[in-house]
Amino acid sequence: DDALFRLCSLVVSGSVEHRRADVVDLALSRLVVLLFAITAGSSAGCLYYLQPLLHEVSNDFHISTAAAGLVVSITQVGYLIGLALVVPLGDFVNRRALVGGLLVVSCAALAVAAFSPSYAVLMIMVFAVGISASAAQIVVPWAAAVAAPGQRGAIVGTVMSGLLVGILFSRVFSGLVAQLGGWRTVLVVAAVVQLAWQLRLVVRAAHTGHRDVDRDLPGRQGGGLHGDGLPPAGPDGHEFGLLVENPSHGSNVSGLYQQLSSG
Repeated sequence: DDALFRLCSLVVSGSVEHRRADVVDLALSRLVVLLFAITAGSSAGCLYYLQPLLHEVSNDFHISTAAAGLVVSITQVGYLIGLALVVPLGDFVNRRALVGGLLVVSCAALAVAAFSPSYAVLMIMVFAVGISASAAQIVVPWAAAVAAPGQRGAIVGTVMSGLLVGILFSRVFSGLVAQLGGWRTVLVVAAVVQLAWQLRLVVRAAHTGHRDVDRDLPGRQGGGLHGDGLPPAGPDGHEFGLLVENPSHGSNVSGLYQQLSSG
């Protein structure tokens, strides 16, 4: 009976693992990884667009340079709040919807900030931008969740590289655009960029969220499997999919057949 139970667990876990691999391979492509990296970079870059332009901001609103420096500080405070309160939601809600919502907030806040009539309005908007910039830290685990185990390190590294490049490039970008149209133009262009990547990410990554992948796996709709897509433990305490290191090896199956024959 124990050998028969192990044989059944081997077959079931093997089909689940193959199904999981099929879903991941179908969902994740090089284009999607690139979109993840650019989205992370553009979101993190929103924190630093105004940093080299504080002098222009202070002249525009007739405030001191120290007061203009608070624009960067309040943006970082919003980002910290986003890390503490928004990023953990990625473990409980659909990451695609969460990231899409944050990018919409980012676009709206950048657009309003670009046309802000007063210093107070600008402060409120950059605070919202800081919160929405936490999308960068949701994209990273999102990419890790949908990556195949053998590619997870490379994909996460690519997304993290995009995040860091976005931070470094944001200052260069804002400086170049500001020379053409001022600090307000920088925010307008940033809002357009965020909107463009938000639309592409939602369309191209429509089925790559953590919840989306889990939902597509066998057992998600029937309730008979664990949240990881594997069947529950049997009466002897063993769990399907954990009995062998690699359920695809035919030698394990043949060994079980020998046990059945001898029993």
